[in-house]
Amino acid sequence: MAVNAAAKADKSQERFYDALRELFVGAKVEGESGFINLMRIKSRYYTDGVFPKLQKDIEAALKPFPGFRQELFDKLYDFFHRYFSLHEKQGASPMSWKGERIEGHCQVH
Repeated sequence: MAVNAAAKADKSQERFYDALRELFVGAKVEGESGFINLMRIKSRYYTDGVFPKLQKDIEAALKPFPGFRQELFDKLYDFFHRYFSLHEKQGASPMSWKGERIEGHCQVH
């Protein structure tokens, strides 16, 4: 039973981090332009700075509450999913690339 709970917690954690990565890092960008350079900088900022710090902080917060792992990641995923889905419907999606590969010039959807 504990193995099953751990597997569910791992799946919840993976789903949350994948959603954040898709939202804030986005698709791999190719080409040469000022905008493409900014997208690369943004991607490195989140990949090398924000995500490692966030993971470290979450692990520290969960240390005294190991049984709360799955619930926490499920709630974090639900919050971010609802928040950004709502803003996207209102036309104010702050960084959604939807996984398209961007080459040369930027295509925003």
